[in-house]
Amino acid sequence: MSTPTITTTLADKLRAIADTLDAHPDANRMQAHLFLDVREYGTAAIRNEAERVALVDGIAALFGLTAAPVSLSADYWHHKATALHVPDAVAFTVKTSIASPRRCACGADCTHSTS
Repeated sequence: MSTPTITTTLADKLRAIADTLDAHPDANRMQAHLFLDVREYGTAAIRNEAERVALVDGIAALFGLTAAPVSLSADYWHHKATALHVPDAVAFTVKTSIASPRRCACGADCTHSTS
């Protein structure tokens, strides 16, 4: 018997949550937001930024989304895709931390980046 991968374990946990909600009479009164964070640090982390970005892009594409750099502050950025399905009460985000790009989203040279 093989050891389950992190992905399989995550999928199993999500199925268990779904099964539990299926059995709850008030589940349709709730909203959910699923965040998938491609980890840079810790167990099963991907240290290489290009690999993390490629994984985010691949997962986003499976859901018909396009990921892009998003500034959370001058020095803290994510490569991220989000789908908000408000009528369905479900939102989905896949993201990873990235270094500050050399250009801002508007295309101007960044004055706040040292990279």
